[in-house]
Amino acid sequence: MIDFWRIGFDLAERMNLIPQLQNIGYLIDRLKVVNHCARATSGFQAEILRRALRNHFLSLPRGDLAEAIFNTVADKIETSFGDSITAIREDRIGVDVQFENGRPRRFDLIAGCDGLHSAVRELLWAPNNTRLGLFMRGLVLSATWISFVSNWLMRRLVTDEFELPNYPN
Repeated sequence: MIDFWRIGFDLAERMNLIPQLQNIGYLIDRLKVVNHCARATSGFQAEILRRALRNHFLSLPRGDLAEAIFNTVADKIETSFGDSITAIREDRIGVDVQFENGRPRRFDLIAGCDGLHSAVRELLWAPNNTRLGLFMRGLVLSATWISFVSNWLMRRLVTDEFELPNYPN
C-alpha cells in the first residue's frame, strides 16, 4: 500500500488516471502513530491531510498503480517483460540496448521501469556516481510532535493560520 499525493498525483491527473485510481484506491479514515509494540500512541483523522492537499491524496496498492499506468500506455509504446537490459550505449540519435535474453536493439528512448533496485539506473548512473536529484529523508517523530503538528494543521484549515507557531519544549 502506498500513499499517492503531490507530484505523483499531479502527473496521474495529467494522464487522466485519477478517476480510475480513485475506483481502485482507498480512503484512509485515520493515520495512527504506533510504538515498537504496534500499539497506537497518537494519530489524526486523514481528512485533515486530504483537506490540506486539496483532496489530492489517496492510498492504493503499488501493483494496482503500476497496472493502471501500464494499461494507459500499453497500446502506445513497446514494452518488454521477462528480460533484463545488460548494456546501454547512447549517442546523438538514439540508444543501443543489449538484452540478457535477446538480440541488441536500437531505440529513440528507453524508460527503465524495473523497480527500486533498477538495473537500468545502475547501468546509466552508477559508474559515475551521479546523483539523480531525488532525496529521501526518514525520521522518527514523538507522539507529542505528531499531536502538535496535527493540532496546528487543524487550526490552519479552520482559521487560515499560515505561520507555524514555536514548538513547545
